This record gives sequence, C-alpha cells and structure tokens, in this order.
Amino acid sequence: MRASELLAQAQLWWRREPERFRNRLLESRLVEAQIARAQGRPEDSVRILAASLPERVRLSGELHVDTGILLNNLATARYHAGQLKAARVDFEHAWAIWQGLNAQATGDALNTLNNWAALELREGHAAEAERLFREALALRRAHLPPSAALAALQNNLGKMVLPRGAAEEALPLLQGAVVLGEQYAGPASQHTLSAMAGVGEAQITLGRMDEARLTLADLEARAQWPLPALLLFTLVLVACSDKPAEPAIAGAVATNKTVAAAPADAKAVAAATAPGGGRLRRGLKAFRRCSASSISSTRSSTSSAATLSAASSGR
Repeated sequence: MRASELLAQAQLWWRREPERFRNRLLESRLVEAQIARAQGRPEDSVRILAASLPERVRLSGELHVDTGILLNNLATARYHAGQLKAARVDFEHAWAIWQGLNAQATGDALNTLNNWAALELREGHAAEAERLFREALALRRAHLPPSAALAALQNNLGKMVLPRGAAEEALPLLQGAVVLGEQYAGPASQHTLSAMAGVGEAQITLGRMDEARLTLADLEARAQWPLPALLLFTLVLVACSDKPAEPAIAGAVATNKTVAAAPADAKAVAAATAPGGGRLRRGLKAFRRCSASSISSTRSSTSSAATLSAASSGR
C-alpha cells in the first residue's frame, strides 16, 4: 500500500477524536507535505504546512521545538517551490526559535542553519552562505557525534570555498566528507558520491590530474545512477591529456555510462562541446592550460550544489 494511502487511513482514524489526537494530526501534516513534494507537488507541500502553522502555535506556543521543526519544514518546502524570499523569512524565524530555546547545537537547529545557507548559496549570496555553513559546521563538530549530516556540511562548505580559489582548504574538508559519508551513509550514497565529485574538482583545480583520474575511476565504479559530474570530469581530464581534444571528447560522450543512462544529458553535453557550445566548452578551454599553477574550474550542478538536510517528520 502506498504511503499516502496509509497516511490517509491514519488521519481518518485520528479525526474521529480530533481533540484527543490534535498533536498526532498536526505531526501527520509534516509527513503529508513530504509525500506531496515527493510526488512533484511542491506548492501543495507549502500549502499544507502553511495552513498547519497557526494551529501548531496555538497548541505548542511560539517558542517550542515543534514550532521550530514546522517552520524549518515550511521554509524547505518554499525553497523547493522556488519561493525563496518567503523561505528565507521562515528559516530566520526558525533559527530565532532555536536561539530562544538555547538549542542551536541540536540536530533540528543545525538542519535549519544548513538549509538556510543552501538558500543563500542558491541566491548568489556567497559570503552569507559561507558564514552560515561555517557556523553550522563548528556547532556540529563541537556538540554532536560524527554523522552523515556532518558529511553533508563538510561537503557543502568545501564546495563553497572552491570557487574563490581556496582549493587547499576545500580538499581536506571534502576528503573528510567522503570518509564520513562512507561510514554513516554508505559507499554509494548521495553524501559520499557528491563529496567525491568535490574531491575531484579540488584535485583538478590544484593541477593534481593523476589523483583526479583515480577519483574519477572510483566515482564511476560506485555510481548507480546518472551523475552529471562524472561526464564533466571525464571531459575535463580528456581535454587535459595529450590526445587530440575533439575526437577524445566525442569518444567520452559516446562511452560514458552516465550518458547511456541519460541520453537527454548526452545531447546537452554534445551541444556544449560543439563549436560555440557555451559554458562547458569555455571551461574545457581553461582546463587545457594544465601546466598553470592554478586551474580555473567549471562546476557541474551535481558537484557544486549544496545539500539540503532532510525535513523532519516530527518527533
């Protein structure tokens, strides 16, 4: 039976005695919103959570853990629905609640901080995003045990500092994220593979092409779904080799297993590597200057995107 059907049955039962099960019904709305977003209905997810907020405040009060959780989930839903200004307001509100509760070092609070930083990064506010990622990382390291969430934070911060030329700082952060991801999420998890993509990007930026090739091979062996970063790194490394560039790039596009699984991506990459092909081609041209001490890097969406923490479904 589908999750939505099971949830509907539970809600029907609780509505028989709504006052008795008031909190259960409110908590179920968090799950209902997650299901809506998973089904490709982000606006419905926002609507469900926004409608639940006044009731949550009436039941629990403004300064309460459950109110903070709901606000974080609402902000995250708005983020995915593209309602970024409203999402920022909700993240700020949630963070004020965690501060008021002196709960900044809890997992729920740090999810808020990480997600807020991801929003700032998406909006192009790099300095603010880096400040928030650093604050979240410092709090998590100081107060919570190692986890997949720590891997995500290190991954996000490492990729945050790469574009401003801090690859030497980024590389150990990303390598540590790989180790944490392997231990707490699995060797082929999104946490691990995303961090490995960041390691490869840092190695390329530092001109460590042999190490980057090993990272690419390891990443290819682990990936179980289309990963655009794989194709990007393949193209970059081919462009930095001694082979004639255009035939080698065409061969990489034709044989890369990401392309085999995602022909639409292959078409887009082929267009990008054709004459006049745009951003990726400009990036490849920069990467051909492999003897330079610092190599400019083009970032794929998989490699550079921040990872949002999963929304809480309640306690």
